[in-house]
Amino acid sequence: MMNMNIQSLLDPTFLFDSLPVRESRIYLPLLIFFGLIIILAVAVKIFEKKVGKLISSYFYLFLLTGFIGLVNLFSRYEGLPWLGSRIILLADFLALIIGCVINVVIAFKQIPKIKQEKMTEDRFNKYLPRSKRNL
Repeated sequence: MMNMNIQSLLDPTFLFDSLPVRESRIYLPLLIFFGLIIILAVAVKIFEKKVGKLISSYFYLFLLTGFIGLVNLFSRYEGLPWLGSRIILLADFLALIIGCVINVVIAFKQIPKIKQEKMTEDRFNKYLPRSKRNL
C-alpha cells in the first residue's frame, strides 16, 4: 500500500498517468456517488414544475457530471488510456463543485427579484374579482 498525502495526490505524474492502476476499493463508492448524482438529476427534472426555474439549471449539471463519472469508471475498469485517467475524474468533481457554486450564487441573486414579483402580483390580484368556482 502506497503512503498517500496531499502532495502525492497533486503530483502531475500521478494525475496525468494515462493508465492508472486498478484500485478495486474505489469503484463501488464512486459508482454509488455517480449513480446518486444521476438519480438527483432525474429528481430535479421531476420536481422542476413544482419548485420553479431556479432548480432547472441543476438538471444538466448533475446529468452531465454523473454520465462523465460513470464513463470514467467504466474506462478505468476496462483499462482504456486517458478516458480512465485521474485528471478526468478530478475535472469532473471540480466541474460539479464550480457548477453548484455558480448556480447557488445565481439563485441568491434571483430570489429577491422573484419575491418582489410575487408580492406585486399578489397586490394586484387582491383587487381582481374572484370566480364563483373558487369560493
